Amino acid sequence: MRRSLFIWLAGVLVYGGFLVWYGGWRAPLSKAEVDGFMQAGERIEVYHGNDLIKSRLRTFLEADDGEEFFMVNLLRYRSTPQSFDGMKPGESAREVMERYSSAFMPSLLGRAGWMVSGGRSASPDLERWGVEPDGEWEVYALIRYRSRRDLAEIISNPTFNSVHPYKFAAIEATRAFPVAPAIVVLGPKLVVGLITLVLVLTAQLISNWFARRG
Repeated sequence: MRRSLFIWLAGVLVYGGFLVWYGGWRAPLSKAEVDGFMQAGERIEVYHGNDLIKSRLRTFLEADDGEEFFMVNLLRYRSTPQSFDGMKPGESAREVMERYSSAFMPSLLGRAGWMVSGGRSASPDLERWGVEPDGEWEVYALIRYRSRRDLAEIISNPTFNSVHPYKFAAIEATRAFPVAPAIVVLGPKLVVGLITLVLVLTAQLISNWFARRG
């Protein structure tokens, strides 16, 4: 009985710890914090002189509710990446973008963010109206962020600032807009919960087997 209680209690603690980490459980951003993040974000070249985007980012951060959100990203690569310090000869735009992703993704994953879905375009637009004609999008990615605080911390991190030029050098055009809330049918909460349940039940069966043999 005591062994079974320990097994199930361990399972509850493990899954509870995961939920705390995955959910964030941090207070919404204060105005002072938003001011600090916006000041740090000035180091990113894409924001230089772009008052509209900076205003939208500030409004988004100031409306922080502490909950998760999802970022829809549409990308189109440059035919040839812009040159930058440390660029390798013959490097393609996709290879340059991979340099950015290899630095960005660990920071995202460490904050319980992940790519929900993504892929390359299989065709130009099959339906479009009410928008300005422009080039077609090549890559789509849907990214989960634990909170707006996490987004602010990532974009204001000096490490991010050092690799963001890779993205600018590789990408000719992009659109990114947040979605909150969103529905995820099969996400980490369910997957980790099921895995934890399977492990607990397996441990319980093994415990019962040893108890019968004893």
